[in-house]
Amino acid sequence: MTFYKHQFFQFLPLTILFILFCLTMPISAQGQLPPIAQGESADACMLITEVQYTSVTSGGLDEWVELTNVCEVAVDIQNYKVGDEESRGQREGMMRFAESTVVQARQSITIAQSRDAFAARWGFEPTFWLDGDARLRAVDFVGGDFRLANDGDEVILLDADNALVDAVSYGDSNVILSPPIIGTGRGESFARLLANCDTDRSADFKPLNQPTPGLANFADECSSESLADASSGGLPIGQLQGTGVVSPYVNEFVSFEGVVTGFHRDQNASGVIFHTVFVQDARRKRCGSFQRRQENERGAGYATS
Repeated sequence: MTFYKHQFFQFLPLTILFILFCLTMPISAQGQLPPIAQGESADACMLITEVQYTSVTSGGLDEWVELTNVCEVAVDIQNYKVGDEESRGQREGMMRFAESTVVQARQSITIAQSRDAFAARWGFEPTFWLDGDARLRAVDFVGGDFRLANDGDEVILLDADNALVDAVSYGDSNVILSPPIIGTGRGESFARLLANCDTDRSADFKPLNQPTPGLANFADECSSESLADASSGGLPIGQLQGTGVVSPYVNEFVSFEGVVTGFHRDQNASGVIFHTVFVQDARRKRCGSFQRRQENERGAGYATS
């Protein structure tokens, strides 16, 4: 993983339409591993591939995390840890896989807050659950529960030696990714575009109105072209903006694509910093590298007016 400091962005087309979204490129210097990690793991097979942190039930009982073995060999995750605590001795949670559990090649597993709540929504049981599954044990170097916050949080995966395997941050969290993965609506999730394509950026993920626990998309080859194909289909700016005073997509989550032509930094009365980004329509370009994609950005956002 490569880590970047946190920023949020606000998107502004050429009229009064505002869209909140996360840019698809890292924009600040490389940061540090979360303090809880003892270095980086040599095993990069298990990745965080989907997360639902906003619940359709009270108490967050149907939130869950999906992990996928993206390699072509089986992996035993005994003594791996997963949770939302980035520092030792703090009050969020990390859970240890206490028994031998072999995850087959390209297999996905789910860790749910509640077995019953997950099964009631999806029609099948999760692989693991936090309400009484003896195969998951709380670690002794943090002191809280593994519960995902709706405004922003992290999901961290450590190996048996407590080295970092994978980590993501979303919403207003500034710990892992910058920009973080965009927030999702109630009962929605964010998922990797392609399970086996990891560029350590929020652009690896997209929001899903209909989550897909236990299912992950793979590419034959991970490249800028395969990621672009997986993320294509965004609305052009002109269609998103519409011809009237108000966007036809007001109050909806949307995906869009265009060329970023400039941005402006601002701060509201609460001290929250926003960046207004100017985007215009452009013919889609194929980029030869991830670095060049800053010339043709894609995003997902929320039309507010």
